[in-house]
Amino acid sequence: MNSWEDVADFALTLPGAEAATSYRQPSIKVGGRMFVSTGHEPDSFHVRSPFEDKAVLIESDPATFWQTPLTRTGPACWSAMPAPTRIVSAS
Repeated sequence: MNSWEDVADFALTLPGAEAATSYRQPSIKVGGRMFVSTGHEPDSFHVRSPFEDKAVLIESDPATFWQTPLTRTGPACWSAMPAPTRIVSAS
């Protein structure tokens, strides 16, 4: 996935996913809760992830997954584009 459009197209294939906005940014929600959005970091997207999973992603691939002060205290991190294959094939 090389663009937000690719990320959104893939995310919308998941059951219950719908296009939405979160903090005025394009996002995909499931059950009314955002799980991926464009966010404010260039060439990346924001991913909602449980704290334990977030820690594994960042530790295993810090060049692709990282935190900002905003995501450090919440269940989310950033992913660089192009998106890693393990995200694309995680369905």
